[in-house]
Amino acid sequence: MGFPGLAIDGNRSPKTPSSFCTKTYDEDDPYWYVDLGYSVTVDHVTIVNRQDSLIVKITPFDLHVGDSTDVTKNPMCGGHHHFPRDETEHVVHCRGMRGRYVGIRLPGKSRILSLCEVEVYAATNVAWGKPTVQSKVAYNGVASRATDGCRDPDWGSLCCTSTPAQSNPWLRVDLGTEVSVRWVVIINRQDRTGQRLDLFELYIGNEERVDRNRRCGSVIYIPDDKNKIATDCNGLRGRYVGIRLPGNSRTLSICEVEVYEGRRHLVI
Repeated sequence: MGFPGLAIDGNRSPKTPSSFCTKTYDEDDPYWYVDLGYSVTVDHVTIVNRQDSLIVKITPFDLHVGDSTDVTKNPMCGGHHHFPRDETEHVVHCRGMRGRYVGIRLPGKSRILSLCEVEVYAATNVAWGKPTVQSKVAYNGVASRATDGCRDPDWGSLCCTSTPAQSNPWLRVDLGTEVSVRWVVIINRQDRTGQRLDLFELYIGNEERVDRNRRCGSVIYIPDDKNKIATDCNGLRGRYVGIRLPGNSRTLSICEVEVYEGRRHLVI
């Protein structure tokens, strides 16, 4: 049986659901909830669905946000939600609802609830749809894919960027105005090329040249068992957010870059 903690372990893979996704028995009105520890303002919730025979079992589902451990006693975020079959993940906008508990419930008789990942965001992604450029383009992996809202980690989904192998490849997002950056979330590819992103640098500032801006933290790597990393930039200010791979013969490939302004809370 898939333990509930698998929905918040940072592994977003829907490809091997028996290892990385939660699962209830066949039961009436199954539910799952996460305790955020204290009441927060919820901007949106992202749910990653299975990609096997249980893919349709999640539709319809209800999303609740509030301060009760009884999921159904908390207000619903919207009405009944439907998970499109051709999507691996679905975003539900809660537009400032507050609560300590975020719950998902499948209303009805004889239903199975299985979740591969649930992410709770307390801020809006200011990088979505913003202009992006990169050092060079390979395999049609254009820079705009990094801010198109598609976070699918598979290359075949046409959601990921790519440069050719080169010295110090980079990608830059233009936020349009200077902002205070608290968090930068990077979605990496989840295939045999995922290790290419190991030891990358993150820069924030007002210079168009990536490495002339202030660096957020040290050299960053993504653990082998995850394809997402959130980096706390502690309010660094800048118009541009840049990612750079230092070294020779390196390929930069990213599936999504998300930027969140100066708030303490981001994601569970």
